[in-house]
This record gives sequence, structure tokens and C-alpha cells, in this order.
Amino acid sequence: MNRKYLPEWLRNTPPSNFILLVILPVIFLLFTSQPDFKRAFIFILGIDDSALPIFIAFLYIFLAAIIGIVIGAQYLRGKLSGPRAITLAIIGLVLHAVMLYIVAFQYDASSFINSVISSTIDRKTDAQNNPVELRLLADRFTLSDYGQSVYQGYFKQASQIYLFAILPILTAIILFVRRLNGITKTATWIFIALSGLVAFYLLFLADLRFASGLLVTLRASLWAYFFAGILGLIWAGLLELKRGDRTLVYYLIATVALAAISGFFFTRPQVDYKLIGNLDGRVAFVEGIPKRIADTIREGSYDSENEKRINARAYSTVEEALADLEANDSVSAAFVPSELAPADANILWESTFLETNARSPALIAATFAALLFLLTLASWQSGLHPLAAFAQLFIDVVRGVPMLVIILFVGFPLSSALKDATGGVFDMPKMIRGISAIALGYSAYMAEIFRAGIEAIPKGQFEASRSLGLSGWQTARFVILPQALKIVIPPLGNDFIAMFKDTALLSVLSIRDLTQRMREFQANTFILFPPYYTAAIIYIYLTLGASSFLKWIERKTDTDER
Repeated sequence: MNRKYLPEWLRNTPPSNFILLVILPVIFLLFTSQPDFKRAFIFILGIDDSALPIFIAFLYIFLAAIIGIVIGAQYLRGKLSGPRAITLAIIGLVLHAVMLYIVAFQYDASSFINSVISSTIDRKTDAQNNPVELRLLADRFTLSDYGQSVYQGYFKQASQIYLFAILPILTAIILFVRRLNGITKTATWIFIALSGLVAFYLLFLADLRFASGLLVTLRASLWAYFFAGILGLIWAGLLELKRGDRTLVYYLIATVALAAISGFFFTRPQVDYKLIGNLDGRVAFVEGIPKRIADTIREGSYDSENEKRINARAYSTVEEALADLEANDSVSAAFVPSELAPADANILWESTFLETNARSPALIAATFAALLFLLTLASWQSGLHPLAAFAQLFIDVVRGVPMLVIILFVGFPLSSALKDATGGVFDMPKMIRGISAIALGYSAYMAEIFRAGIEAIPKGQFEASRSLGLSGWQTARFVILPQALKIVIPPLGNDFIAMFKDTALLSVLSIRDLTQRMREFQANTFILFPPYYTAAIIYIYLTLGASSFLKWIERKTDTDER
């Protein structure tokens, strides 16, 4: 049989995809007929007991949002002209409104609202400012009856405003005002933005428990790929920077300024503290004591002859600590300023140190001063711009560290250091830590891909762009990057597949993706083969689907005819 008679999609399907597609019914039969495989499949994907109503409500709202985006985009492009186009637009808008109306007023969307809202609320009082529980105490991802009634009301109110006020006005403008002007464009963009925000929230942020394990893996991959691409472009752009005549002078001035700031803070008056009391009980610390000093006391390392680990208790003021020490209530020792220590107190240890509000900026300024000096020295030695030398350093270092080590470093010590340095303000959730780690790791590889794509562009195009009066940013935006991105699509696709598989390493941070849920199922049931086999099958089909999509993009961009 001649292949030319086959449909185009079948001709372009790789043999491996075709074989796996053919045996998919066999795998489906295995998962549905074998209890262990069925249980493993449901648990690993994260399918909740109320998955079906959640999925139906999600499908209604998501399709309505997609219809809104398509109709608005077609109007902006001038495609809604002629009776047929207008008829299709009216049908689409009616479907858009009917889907939202069904979910808001005809369909029991309590499970959907419970799933979407319960992970984001942080409200503890009602309208009369009385304390209430919006979540069930036993499950932080489940709303109480009161919480469901509150957010069901909010959902219906928002739906009424949109369906009976905003949507009719936007529809009238889009369908009956045929001339594109400022008002119609603004109204259409509002329509697209509302639909787009809903679709974006549902796809990338909402806690949808019809397949939470699968969604965690997909979202981690997509977010990490997005941020890795941005960072990769930044590193590639820094590598292309050229050093000016005064660049080294400016960096030396900045180095000296930072060193002066560091010296100013390091020369601030130090404070004297005393550890008083005895070591029979706990020791009282006042907030603001440097962590290194507190750890020295807790570990007992201040006394090499009599090391004894001590339990500690934190106090907000020195007066509270001394009051508890005097009452011998819960502490037997206190670490307090020397001038506030009682004259007859038993002194165990004395220390002089720089306060945190002076030591932290001193160390930060000194670190950046040293970094700038080293970059300036590297720039003088190599002829590169200092920022290009920094980008090259980052790329070489990160590519030499295993991804698992990067994830562990960002997930634990780095995030803990950021939390301590900001006083608990910058406390990254585990998901953000994992995404940041993968994005940082893969940005180094993407930077090299982007650099190769940029260097593949003939130098004459740079010169022609500058001769036309384009700035450096305009040259990159309109001339270089469109061609470079077209060249680097295949290697970027390979990076996405590799990144998608490396999200399995996020299970070391206890992020409940497919791999973590597989491990949990195996640990809870002591069933070995079905969970691992199930996870492998899921990853195979996901990666093959992503690979097929990337190959379709390659064909559409036609990289051979650039």
C-alpha cells in the first residue's frame, strides 16, 4: 500500500507512537481488570472521590473560556465579517454563556468550588468579624458547610454580574459595532482577558483534584521550562555584552563603594552579652540574637571542657526572659545584654558580637564587593564584559552539578537561608522551591542553546540592522531572536523532554507529583510491581505526547527553509 494514500497525521506519526497507540487498549484493559493496577493508577494520578463532578465543571468553564478567547481574537483580526462568520460567532457566544450558566445555576458545583478554593483561602472571620472555620479541621483542602455556602454565594454573584451585565455589553460591541476603534478594542481585550485569566487559573494554579498528581507534574514541568527559558535568554544576552572603554572603571568604583558600605557596618559598635544562670533547665534567648551565637550556646561549644546540649526558649523582650529566670518558671539560664544582667548573677559565658541589623548588610555588601572585584579581574584578563564573565561562570558551574544536588540545595539550605535573611517574609513553598531549582539548572543548558542560535545568524544582519537605525534591543527583538528561536526549536524540545522527566526528582522535596504518589502507594500497600509499572506507563505516554507535539511545531516552523 502506498503511503501517499494515508492521512497526513498518520504518515507523520512515529512508529513508536503508533505501536503504543495500538497497544493502548491492552494497557487500558489491564488497568481496569486488575484491582492492584486500578488502585495504583487512580492513586498515582491523584483522582479524588468527587473527580467526575469536578472534571465536568472544569470542562464547562474551561471550554467557555477558550471559546471567549477564540471569538475575541477573531474579532481583533477582522475575521468576523460576513453572515457565516457572524453566525458562528453568535453560536459560540451562546455556548459560552450557556456553559457558564449551567455551572453557576443548574449544576451542583460545590465539589468544584471546594477543590479550587480550599487551597487558596486564608479567611478566619465572617461578615460580623466573628471567628469561623472555613476549612474542615481534619482536612485543610476541604471547605466546611459554612465555607461552601460562602464561596458558592460569591461564585453565583460573580457569574450573575458577568452573564447579565458584562457579557451582553461586550457581545453587543463585538457583534454590532463593526468598526474597530479604541472603545471596541478595549472591550474586546477585556473580554479576552477575563476568559484568558479563567483558563490560565484553571490550567496552572487551581487545585483540581480530578487528577492532582498528574497536574502537579505537568505544572512543574511547564513553569520550570518557562522560567528556565527566560533565564537562559538572560544568560545568553549577557554573554553577548561587549566591554566599553570605561566599563572596568565603573565596576571598580562600584566595588570600592560596596567595600566602604561593608566597612561602615562592620565598624558599628558591638554589643556585650552574658550567659547567666545554670544549665539545669532551658536557656532563654531574646529575638534578634545571631543564629551562630545561639547555636554555639545550644550545642554547648562555648565550653570545650564541658560540652552539653541545651534546650532553648525564645522571648520577645529581655524583661520577660529575666522575669522567667528569676521565677525559675521554665528556664534556668538566660543570654542577655551585659548591662541588664543582675549584678549577683552566675556568669557562664561572655560574648561580644555585631548585631544582626549591622552584620547582615555588612556581609552582603562585602560579598558583592568581592564578587564585583573578581568579575572585574576576570574581565581584565579575558577581555569579556564583567556580566558576560558572570554568565559564563554560572553556566559552567551549574552544568557541572547534578540536578538532584541542585534541587536539594535550593530546596533546603538556600530556601532556609533566604527565610532567615528576610525574617520569614520570603518563605518559599515546596513547589516553588522545586520549580526554581529545575529552572536554574536547565537555564544553563538553554543559555548555550540560545547562544548557538544567535551565533548562527550571519553577522551581516547585525550590521544591516544598525545601518537602518535600529537600536540593540530592536535588533535583538525584531531581527535576531525570531531567526534564532526558529533554529533552536529542536534542541529546546529535547530540553523540555529531559526536564519533564527530571521533575520526578522533586519527590525528594515531598512534592506530591506522580513519582511521590507512586512511592506513597508502594509504602502504604507494600505492593511492589503495579505502582512502578503504572508510573512508567504514564511517563511514557506523556513524554511521547510531548515529543509528538514538539515535532509538529518543528514541521510548522520549517527550520530547513530559514
